[in-house]
Amino acid sequence: MSIQPIKRQNVSELVFNQMQEMIVSGEWAPGSKISSENELASQMSVSRVTIRSAIQKLSSLGLVESRHGEGTYVCKLDGTQCFNSMLPMIVLSTVNREALHEFRTIIESACAMLAAERITPEQLAEIRKANETMASNMDQPEAAANADMAFHKGIANATGNPYIVQVFDILEAIFTRSLVENIHHMGASSGVHFHGEICDALEKYDAALAQKLMQEHLKVTHETMIQLLGK
Repeated sequence: MSIQPIKRQNVSELVFNQMQEMIVSGEWAPGSKISSENELASQMSVSRVTIRSAIQKLSSLGLVESRHGEGTYVCKLDGTQCFNSMLPMIVLSTVNREALHEFRTIIESACAMLAAERITPEQLAEIRKANETMASNMDQPEAAANADMAFHKGIANATGNPYIVQVFDILEAIFTRSLVENIHHMGASSGVHFHGEICDALEKYDAALAQKLMQEHLKVTHETMIQLLGK
């Protein structure tokens, strides 16, 4: 094996990693107050500036919160903090239609399957209402797209999975932009038709059918848009 250069250790990064591990491991319990900057600096043999930098980074990730006059506390984690840090990058990114289609097919077909197993009558009513709103706004692409988003987000909510729900919250802006473009070019009738069939499958608690219909819905939409846009 050839000799490799030795990388210098970044003290700030080491401090941050250790503090993050204290939170993730549960050693610093959710809701607990962590030691002061002076105490942590003494315990870790680093400067207060290094500790403060680590705390600011932890705060930006939603892992801790500083309360004026009280100190710094560990946030109650629900597994969504890492998704929140993705929001600026995703919202500002250019829509990659092919990549978005692949992502939606993987995620939303699974959502339809899970929703069919777990959906409540109240959730189904909300999803049907969103489709009815979409149907009544076929001549208004923006309104139809918002109702379209409400339909798909309603299915995500019906899965009862907090990670899936958070992903839809983060991606809502980019999803809606894509839906507006779809409806501008191909109208809303195809979506309304598939949505109705998906609702019927959900009502029957038919997970396999709901998954199949969602896949078909997204495939037809994607292929139609490729033809219309010539891409």
